Amino acid sequence: MSTAGPDGMHAGWIEMARGPVFACYHPAVGERQRDLAILLCDPFGSDRMNLHLCYRALALELAASGFPVLRVDYLGTCDSAGAAREPDQVAGWLATLDGAADWLLRTSARGKLGCFGALLGGTIAATFAASRSDVRSLALWGAHATGSSFLRELGAFQAMLRVAAGAPRPSDWQDGDREAIGFLLTRETAASIAALAIDTEKCQSVRAAAVFSRGPGWSEAPIVAAFEKARIPVTPPPETLVDIADFGDEQVRPPERLIEQLAGWWKETHPATVEAAVAVQAPELSTRIVLHNRRGRQVEEEWVRFGLDEGLVGIATRPVGAPCSRGLILVNGGTNHRPGINRNYADWARDWAEHGVVVLRMDIRGLGDSVAERPEHVARLYREETRADVEAAADLLAARYGVSAPVCGGLCAGGSQAFAAALRDSRFGALFMLNPLRVDPRVEGEPDARTDLESPPLAHYLRALVRRASSGRVWTRDDDVTSIARALVKKLGRRLRAGGRSLVARARGATPPPATSLAARFLSLSERGCRVLLVFDDAEPMRLRFEEALARDRARFAATGCFRLERVHHAGHIFLSLASQDEVREMLGRWLFELAPSPTRGLDPQVS
Repeated sequence: MSTAGPDGMHAGWIEMARGPVFACYHPAVGERQRDLAILLCDPFGSDRMNLHLCYRALALELAASGFPVLRVDYLGTCDSAGAAREPDQVAGWLATLDGAADWLLRTSARGKLGCFGALLGGTIAATFAASRSDVRSLALWGAHATGSSFLRELGAFQAMLRVAAGAPRPSDWQDGDREAIGFLLTRETAASIAALAIDTEKCQSVRAAAVFSRGPGWSEAPIVAAFEKARIPVTPPPETLVDIADFGDEQVRPPERLIEQLAGWWKETHPATVEAAVAVQAPELSTRIVLHNRRGRQVEEEWVRFGLDEGLVGIATRPVGAPCSRGLILVNGGTNHRPGINRNYADWARDWAEHGVVVLRMDIRGLGDSVAERPEHVARLYREETRADVEAAADLLAARYGVSAPVCGGLCAGGSQAFAAALRDSRFGALFMLNPLRVDPRVEGEPDARTDLESPPLAHYLRALVRRASSGRVWTRDDDVTSIARALVKKLGRRLRAGGRSLVARARGATPPPATSLAARFLSLSERGCRVLLVFDDAEPMRLRFEEALARDRARFAATGCFRLERVHHAGHIFLSLASQDEVREMLGRWLFELAPSPTRGLDPQVS
């Protein structure tokens, strides 16, 4: 059985024929409860990750309006069992929705369904509705009329990616595979997606539809016309409320106006109510399950709540029937939730668990499904409060799994949040950061801590001046030479001041202070024995800033034996190429198992 958190959400796995699928159930609240249960249908890949907070916000609003709501991860995606290379993926997605709908109706004691989907999720929602006799309403946001149109658009975006040019193929590449903005599409899965289409004539049980535009420049008229031709009343919004393309930006908050209009449409369409007592039964969700990782090995996963108010959530993956010798905390990056960007965290956790590691992939408050302490914290990164969230995860590993010196890390903001926790909490024995953009913005006593990374490295300005001098354009009015010169002087001034402090310290027989505040922080970790791994894409601009800030203390870092900076190739900021995902997984695996060798013999942690 699952227990509800402060937001009323229940979570866990629903057992299905092809494996357990992860679900979040939001029971209807309040005295005025509706006679309809609503199933939210996911889009695919990067769209799924970008829209997670939107789907969660919509579920909370609908539940508050009296509708029981279920969010579910398709088989082979996010926190559900399965992998992208398994056969019949799209059939598995539709089977997931079918089983989830039956579970939702049974649990909520409702007899009718409503479905919502964005982008390809809208295409899937309409396809699913055509297969059922109990779907009464359908709301679509920027839905693709066909799966083929989705694939064409996906191919165009993939072609524009800088990392796509010259990127090698991953080790398990097969004929017909496609890279899909960080995700794998096999030939069979692509063909099955291409066969999807919104066929309104088959949606015979649907009594009302709402069609919301994906943004300026897009027309939903063909889909609206198809519903009207099928004699299904359709309510297009009076104006474009939000541009769905904005949700590639990690700081974009859920669209309140769209969510309010969606909930309002459903309330108007389904005004009938039921007795509130109907929905009081506890939902049957498994909070602990056994599944197979990509190597076919069994691992155990557990849905956990933690923190003083149990408002923090995560999934702990561990070996089956074996003690855990090490612990790892994966902190979610950006506004992506616990499976990690490109689902990497879920795959890593299941790979490494068979080697005796308990891996907790967690959601920071306001990011993912952990409850925000204040509404303004939703989709907010780099907050001082997030350090306490990571420390609470360490408390959980110690209390429940006996891990006393966990490793922590993550991609981008996830790595920065782990860094802030490791600085203040000596329990962390190791830290890794993947493509960090920022570090803890303010440290007590260091008001200028961010200045190490706020401007490009010195070489950038020197090259700019050399280019202008060689072209004879140094003093032309259209060049901002003054700003370049000021930045150059500022950089040189810092170096001179750092050099002066070093000379004074040496004259006094003392150890010179670190040249930069960033170096001081990393040295404080390395010199206490906390092993640190920084990983950057070779073309990541921030790599040069980090390297410059740490360069003058290179010898001190080497003396600790605890600091390493590595590069990967063709990755992009979020490791979009599949080959780069292989590369970083193997790199992390080697580093992780160098810290403490795997107790499991006969397995290679580098390729698991």
